[in-house]
Amino acid sequence: MSCAVLLAGHIAPVHANPRLFLKVAIDSTYSPFTMVLPASDPTGLFVDIWRLWSEETGVSLEFIVSDWPGTLQNLRDGQADVHSGLTVNEQRAKWMDFSQPIHKINTSLFFRADEKKCLALDEMSGKRVVALKESYQLHSLSDKDPK
Repeated sequence: MSCAVLLAGHIAPVHANPRLFLKVAIDSTYSPFTMVLPASDPTGLFVDIWRLWSEETGVSLEFIVSDWPGTLQNLRDGQADVHSGLTVNEQRAKWMDFSQPIHKINTSLFFRADEKKCLALDEMSGKRVVALKESYQLHSLSDKDPK
């Protein structure tokens, strides 16, 4: 799974307007990619990438912090211009444009130690699975087996 940057609309040439800035949607608890620690500014891998991009282009940034579903809602509502980074899926592709991937992310399923591990998706049918609301993992599993 690769992580791409959502491009919500046209971004002008970087040196065309010295006052140009972008509002970047970030999740406050998406460690190690984006997070806000107590009494701290936003931090994490994607925050660092965006700050480096800002230094290189001269485009100022404002991080719009919320929970994961809020990051998507902020894009829909125009409160943010871009997302710090997320994966492409069919639902998102209906209303988002994406850059080339900027980072590859591997995800795993975790099981209780006393449970039989399911190694194939068809073994998970009917089992309770917990996933973050609006996450790639939730949509990916739901697309394969909506039960």
